[in-house]
Amino acid sequence: MKAKAQQEVFTDEQLWTVARAVVEEEGLVAHHFRSYEYFVREGLMKLLRSMSPIEIKTKHGVAQLIFSGVEIGPPTVREVDGSERHNVTPNECRLRNLSYVAPIYAKVTLKLDDREIVKGERVQLGIIPIMVKSSICPLSKMTDEELLAIGEDPRDPGGYFIINGAERVIVPIEDLAPNKILVTVKEQDSTPQYSATLISIAYGKQSKVEVTYKPGGPVRVFFAKIHKGIPLIIMLRALGFTNDKQIVEFVSSVPEVQEMLIPSFMEAEGIETPQEAMRYIGNRIAYGYAEEFRTERAEQMIDNNFLVHVGTTKDARFRKGILLCEMVGRMLEAAAGLRKPDDKDHYANKRIKMESPLLTELYRAALNKLVRDLRYQLERVLITRQPITLSTFIRPGIVNDTVLTAFSTGNWPGGRV
Repeated sequence: MKAKAQQEVFTDEQLWTVARAVVEEEGLVAHHFRSYEYFVREGLMKLLRSMSPIEIKTKHGVAQLIFSGVEIGPPTVREVDGSERHNVTPNECRLRNLSYVAPIYAKVTLKLDDREIVKGERVQLGIIPIMVKSSICPLSKMTDEELLAIGEDPRDPGGYFIINGAERVIVPIEDLAPNKILVTVKEQDSTPQYSATLISIAYGKQSKVEVTYKPGGPVRVFFAKIHKGIPLIIMLRALGFTNDKQIVEFVSSVPEVQEMLIPSFMEAEGIETPQEAMRYIGNRIAYGYAEEFRTERAEQMIDNNFLVHVGTTKDARFRKGILLCEMVGRMLEAAAGLRKPDDKDHYANKRIKMESPLLTELYRAALNKLVRDLRYQLERVLITRQPITLSTFIRPGIVNDTVLTAFSTGNWPGGRV
């Protein structure tokens, strides 16, 4: 076996042959095209569906906004006189300091108490920068002669954007693997602290969940900037776990690990039902408000900020609890010496974020701004119950400014550059 393994080791010359073959067959930007085109074809539509329906509470009832049927138009430039032209080229954008972009359209339905007020109106939500030579760029369908005729280089590989006349690229980011449990240990004051971390990501929405444990102490759950954390058992009670035996079995089948949960159960004495647990959490995050608001706020935090990749509805709470028990089980097994901690720097625990996930984060932030503005506009208009044309109230400039600013400056949502 050793001799066979030695024979399978590649020489430097063989490795360079493989590298040259990859460059010749795939090129240097093929991975950028694939990621960007996935976002254009599927990612943007999935993002809008994940945000629908959007509820707007008014004096006349609860209104719902539903997005569907995303469509990306041709490259467009708006002239000084307000007219739009659809035959703009990348070279013209470079020379005139323009942005090479296309409009985004979607069909929007507005309901009020399940009664349709607007059905499938086609509105413009904003713009999307076009990656040069991608499938939505007309240059990708032209011959070399046609490219030369409009001043484009046939050998230009593309894979970049043109913003205000400057060529911009999205630089991939190395990040921790999303939706994966990582167990680590820190030495603090001669007492090790064990933690299990999971970065939950779904449709551009990201939240970090961490559970911590010190030998002999209770387990704490941290998420959504709750600095002091929530006791584990109280968190599980809020998620619908009221049977102590069930909790222990979900965490681990090892008696040694199960005994390590005793301090956590002692800390949660007196809180036995999901309602009591929700009130406890509400007191931590909305202290001083009315009890009804505190409980509602706690439910919103758990549904919208805790393990978002599992789901954002009440039906997903039990599944979130099972995953939380899995995190605790792995952490306590590491504390008991039954499992080795994970190496965060190992490449198996890393991922490369390219155009699709980064654009999803950017457009979620931009669309959230648009929705907040639209909610404010509709809350006033729906009171009169007059016929509504949604395109009158949707301002695509909100999305345009957010996207173009991010591309121009490199400042992405979350404070990253």
